[in-house]
Amino acid sequence: MRAKLFSLICCCLLAGVALAVHSQQPPEQSDDEVTVRGAFLTTRPGAEKPKPTPQVAASPKGRTNTNATTASNRPHHQTSGQNTTATNHSKNTNSAGVNGTQVASANTDATITNATFSPAAIGIGYTLFMKDANGDAVRVDPTRVFHSGEAIRLSLEANTDGFLYVFYTENDGEPQMIFPDSRLSRGNNLVRAHVPYEVPSNMEADERLRWFVFDATPATERVFIVVTREPLPNVPTGETLVSYCLDAKNSCPWNPPHSLWGQLMQAQGREQVAMSKIRDEGRTQTPREREATTRGLGLAPDAPEPTVVRMNASSTTGLLVTSIALTHK
Repeated sequence: MRAKLFSLICCCLLAGVALAVHSQQPPEQSDDEVTVRGAFLTTRPGAEKPKPTPQVAASPKGRTNTNATTASNRPHHQTSGQNTTATNHSKNTNSAGVNGTQVASANTDATITNATFSPAAIGIGYTLFMKDANGDAVRVDPTRVFHSGEAIRLSLEANTDGFLYVFYTENDGEPQMIFPDSRLSRGNNLVRAHVPYEVPSNMEADERLRWFVFDATPATERVFIVVTREPLPNVPTGETLVSYCLDAKNSCPWNPPHSLWGQLMQAQGREQVAMSKIRDEGRTQTPREREATTRGLGLAPDAPEPTVVRMNASSTTGLLVTSIALTHK
């Protein structure tokens, strides 16, 4: 899946840690102590206030901890994004309290972190779907190695109203802004909380445009997702982007200047972000998920959760930068 295929996003988007893990007995959680994943899901329409997390036993000696861990973001050259993480083996896994303690649910291990998490902090959830033999969208682990002919689609869910920017690089080359795009909603990049957005859209009339298909050339391609409370300064959007792309002297997609890109990468490395990941490979996209995407509806609390959730530790941070590395051979 080369850069030329990623450029199809312009027509396809729908509007609508590494800290050491210690085995110890965690304290009982209070009502306002919520999980990273729970904090993200709490703001879904109709969600109830999180209940206290029961006390659980510490990890047995010699057992490898498999909960997602918390760390400051790492540079984008690291495989599968900026964090060093492990895979959760159960749904609704690691819990993080306001005092920084993470508690695993039953039959999982306990982890300790040094961050606090609030539903007011910016979060992004994403799920990678792959086309199966029947043409259905089936969840797949984003860290797997892809092969020629395989087709994928990305679903994004922010936990807040804000502004979405998506950038793309191939083999750590020059970045391109592939969303917003002047040909989609006239460059509008406003997103609504918990409304899923697909890249590319399953509503495209041409079946070939509904998926990204990997070609035979090995590469590592990265999608950088930026969610902000306020528009990024000096980034063309809306009618400004439309005018820019209509000018024959300019080329689109727009390329961010090195100064801006450096600031985004610094933010990615500076801000403390927690990651929660569940194992859900092979799960087919539900009609409910498709309806929310196509109609621009907020996902209900009991709708399927994103495979990966990343969330800022601080509720005062104005942006979240995360990256997804897609490797194909």
